[in-house]
Amino acid sequence: FFRAIIATTAPHDHTVMKEISQTRLSLQTADHLGQEDDEGSVEYKWKLVDITQDRFEHLVSQMKYRVTEGLGECIYEIGVADDGLPKGLDDAEYAETMCTLRRMAERLQCDVSIVCEKEVQESPVLRCAEVMIRKFGVDDFVDMRIAMCGHAGAGKSSLVGVLTRGILDNGRGSARQKVFNHLHEVRTGLTSSISQQILGFGSQGNVVNYGDNQLCQLTSERIAELSSKVCSIYDLAGHSKYLKCTVAGMTGFAPDYACLVIRADKGVQQMTREHLGLCCSLHIPFFCVVTGVDLCCTEQLQHGLTSLQDLFKVPGVRKHTFIVKDTDDVIISAKAMKSGCTVPIFCVSNVTGQDLDLLRTFLNLLPVRREWEALAALDPEVVVDHLYPEVVTSHGTVVTGLVEQGCVGIGDVLCLGPDLEGRFVEATVHTIQVKRVNVRKVEAGTHASFAISYPQAALNLRKGMVLVDPKRVPKPKGAWRFEANVTILFAAGPIHTGFEPVVHCRMIRQKVRMLLLEGPSLCTGQQSKAQFEFLFMPEFLKEGLRFVFMEGNTKGIGTVSALIPLDGPPTRSGSPPQPKAHSRPRFLSHSAAQPTADSRRPRFYSGNSPQSPGAAGWPTTPTSPDVRSPTSRPAPPSTVASPPAPSAVPSPGPGTKASGLGTSAGTEACGVKAPAKVKTRKDRRKEERPRRPKVQMLPESSADDEFNIYAD
Repeated sequence: FFRAIIATTAPHDHTVMKEISQTRLSLQTADHLGQEDDEGSVEYKWKLVDITQDRFEHLVSQMKYRVTEGLGECIYEIGVADDGLPKGLDDAEYAETMCTLRRMAERLQCDVSIVCEKEVQESPVLRCAEVMIRKFGVDDFVDMRIAMCGHAGAGKSSLVGVLTRGILDNGRGSARQKVFNHLHEVRTGLTSSISQQILGFGSQGNVVNYGDNQLCQLTSERIAELSSKVCSIYDLAGHSKYLKCTVAGMTGFAPDYACLVIRADKGVQQMTREHLGLCCSLHIPFFCVVTGVDLCCTEQLQHGLTSLQDLFKVPGVRKHTFIVKDTDDVIISAKAMKSGCTVPIFCVSNVTGQDLDLLRTFLNLLPVRREWEALAALDPEVVVDHLYPEVVTSHGTVVTGLVEQGCVGIGDVLCLGPDLEGRFVEATVHTIQVKRVNVRKVEAGTHASFAISYPQAALNLRKGMVLVDPKRVPKPKGAWRFEANVTILFAAGPIHTGFEPVVHCRMIRQKVRMLLLEGPSLCTGQQSKAQFEFLFMPEFLKEGLRFVFMEGNTKGIGTVSALIPLDGPPTRSGSPPQPKAHSRPRFLSHSAAQPTADSRRPRFYSGNSPQSPGAAGWPTTPTSPDVRSPTSRPAPPSTVASPPAPSAVPSPGPGTKASGLGTSAGTEACGVKAPAKVKTRKDRRKEERPRRPKVQMLPESSADDEFNIYAD
């Protein structure tokens, strides 16, 4: 991904550089905040003194608008004029203004917390303040998602464990043990799955996971009940062989921000560049955390920060870096994060706890990036990202997913699908939980779990399915083919029609076949239109969805531009492909060593397409017998002699074992060569196992002879 970002400069680089220059100006000049914006979650107020009742009601309505714009939180700049100039207030005006602000917040069930204060004049003393207004309540907490990425061994899991558990690492990975999902992750120290942890903040900005008593760990339900803002942290894999798991987490969970973790003593590594390119390709704003600063000297740390800043200045990235050193830097960087042109850099230590408080404050002030309020008015749509078939309640099967748009409540009847033929079935929502807390309704932007009931005989539940409104226009249906605008990030060679990569779109991960519409081939950095066809089953897609496709070292991104309707699955020679059977036996006996048609792994389509190559352009392959269809196996060659009549077969003599047609001797006598025995895994292990050398026993001898042997 990173090599492609350098090779292909984004088309909006001039706009990005303009925003970066504006951000740099606001970071350098702290005596002016700029003109107030009528939209957004920031409000300038010089003073709130001698407020009448009508004026108070108007101010409450204004605060409600700002809180709604900030998805449950907003910032008030007290003592600042509308043009952004900090005028300041004396002690009496400052106290009355803060009292009025708290009265306004109580009307909206919000809490007030002072982020920072600043004196703008010494004699007389005039000061201004920045105040956070945040709603409190179980059903109204702000949900923000952050994806942790970086090279393996950078300290991602340890950082998540330190932030969410309130403990320090011992230098040997004690904090990451509380984050891992599997036993092999604990043994190897490598994350291979997606681990979700939550970090809750109260209405005053305090961390509710542990509070003052760090030895008392709260449950997820209690954290959600006490939090006004919940930060969902997704710990992704950092090793190269788990890259598809990382891509699925970046595309499926729709993170608001990404945290790029780098080890101070190792610097920028291969997967660091890959994850950086992935964030830039998916347009996900990110910030950087340098861990292990206690392991290197000042000169080595400064050299690493310089190389890191140079990395963010390459074409295609072009981010302005800002090293956070105090609380003022945290406030300024949190405001600039939503634009996506500034990258704050935190230098922390999981062992000594250096600057971890600055990182917690930054996460508390970080605003939600996506505008979910507009999406909440659309038809409901939930993307299923995890299944719990073992958890079957009295109300049905439990699934989890992100509410992409609309609202879902208890008792709603939705359409669940698509199945292998692209159809949807009705599903009823019985119970809903958010962070393991029962709720009656969820809106867009919330990750929740649902207990649903549906006809299980008509549908095999899987990841990537959706819950949509049955009255949706047009009627929901799975798509076999779609058209997209693609950009090749990196390719070892030219890509031609018939290329079969794996597409990652939300929670969809399936192999497709590619048809180029503009030109015979594509190379690194080129853009074109192409059609994609799913090889195994249809999926639910929409126009405008971004996806990533990979095959080996070849990587690319694309945006769905149109869906190509089909009445049914594409007709290919042989039987249609089926999903991989999970009930295949691990070991096969000698009698069942030959794999059958149903136990083989599904292959890609073979045979010619129903359309001619000149009409649709889809690649055709030579017609070959399908291994999954017993009727399509080729007949035995005509050169093989047919077995003789029973009378022609010589009868065995006395004392000789009869050789029938079922034995190897009988088969060779009939002219048909006996099939070779298929070696099982157990046989191969016996051959590869080293043989022990035979121990030569010494002959019996007297005590003197034995003594002479040991003496020699």
